Amino acid sequence: NVYLCDSTIDSLNIPNVFTPNYDGVNDLFEIKGLTKGDKVQIYNRWGTLVFETESEKAYWDGYTTSGEPCSNGVYFYTVTLLSGETRKGYVTLIK
Repeated sequence: NVYLCDSTIDSLNIPNVFTPNYDGVNDLFEIKGLTKGDKVQIYNRWGTLVFETESEKAYWDGYTTSGEPCSNGVYFYTVTLLSGETRKGYVTLIK
């Protein structure tokens, strides 16, 4: 059997770990495959929104939107496409 999937959410490339220590390797949590208007939200373990963007070049550098550095740990993300499709998951930040 062959199953076709035309879901845009399946074409996203979402890493599950990044190391924002400015060594030039894995310094950003970057989601590839987004289009303009797709929304990315990142929450800490207490459910506080720490980062949000609606850009086709969505990346997080490990800082809150107010410029505070985030600590090591697991963060949760929600990606909402313009089509209404949603993907949720987690990313580990290691400095």
